[in-house]
Amino acid sequence: MRKPTAEELTQRFLRGGNCAQAVLASAADELDYEPGELDGMGRCFGGGMLRGETCGAVTGALMAIGLLCEDDAEAARLTREFQARFTEKYGSTMCRDLLGYDFADPAQAEQARASGKLLDFCPQVVMDAADLLAEVLDR
Repeated sequence: MRKPTAEELTQRFLRGGNCAQAVLASAADELDYEPGELDGMGRCFGGGMLRGETCGAVTGALMAIGLLCEDDAEAARLTREFQARFTEKYGSTMCRDLLGYDFADPAQAEQARASGKLLDFCPQVVMDAADLLAEVLDR
């Protein structure tokens, strides 16, 4: 797994990318994809699916687990492990809880962007999610 740097993530976010795409890109080699090929898969999952729901870094990691596991039971086990470890670190998997802004509300989504938190906080969440993904996959 290739852990993205904070600078790479900042640039990705400034270009309109999101957390799900970034975590998927970190697993591109294991998934046998080019990082850019995974962008479409993760495109709709940033900002908790633009609803403040499950964090894009979490959904990106779960997509990678699903693509890497051919066994449903193993995928379920790794999903539970990843979510438990992410929740242990951050207290929630919900974007609105993590950021303090709800992307379902356009005004709050704009406030989140204007606050700078997306460029200060989200890159760390993505790096941690990529690390946790690598650990649960033991790769």
